[in-house]
Amino acid sequence: MVKDSLFKFLLLIFISSQNIIGQKTILQEADSLFENKDYQNAKILYDSLFFNYELYNKNVLIKLSFIEDELGNYEKSIFFLKILNQNINDKKIENILDDIITENKLETYRNSDSKEFILLFSKYKLDFVLILFSILIIIFIINIYSLIKKIDLKFIYPFFIVALIILLILNIDFNKEGIIRNDNVFIMNEPSSGSDVHSVINKGERVDIIGEGELWYEIEFRDQIKFIRKKNLLVID
Repeated sequence: MVKDSLFKFLLLIFISSQNIIGQKTILQEADSLFENKDYQNAKILYDSLFFNYELYNKNVLIKLSFIEDELGNYEKSIFFLKILNQNINDKKIENILDDIITENKLETYRNSDSKEFILLFSKYKLDFVLILFSILIIIFIINIYSLIKKIDLKFIYPFFIVALIILLILNIDFNKEGIIRNDNVFIMNEPSSGSDVHSVINKGERVDIIGEGELWYEIEFRDQIKFIRKKNLLVID
């Protein structure tokens, strides 16, 4: 039993190390092709790193965005920049996004105040949690110190309040965002091909995803609940 467990553990380490080596090799080859402006072949390798290896680092995302924009796939360029913008507070990324949106006259990126708040909150969520966690540790230390020294200085309620806030923040789950990946996409009133068409939308536009079925996403579109085929969306978690 112990030998089997040890063998499985060593096998897992070996597979993980081979996986990392494979990623590095593909990344080096992709970067070389990119430097030589062989964008088509570089894209194949970067796509493999992103979709197969789930490598979401800044280098891969920026270069994928650049390549897709060069190839005229601005909707995919927006998709990769949006993912990058979720994790990095970089004004340059936001400016590039704004330029693509303006250049292609995309109408669905005008955010309300509430959506602006959600975007900011999503971006700084982990930072906020770290600050609260630091406060929680300080309160814990004060409580332990007061207990040891028998000082009447206890912060039991603040400790539980801050802990509760952290749990609430970590469990807040905002709607996913979808980028339309094709031109002339139908937005339907119901999740059925036989339903009435509500609107026709072109690639690059965005929608909020509020639910999903086997073939359809339930979306919020112009303050109404509508439906769109899954194959027509690039989804940003």
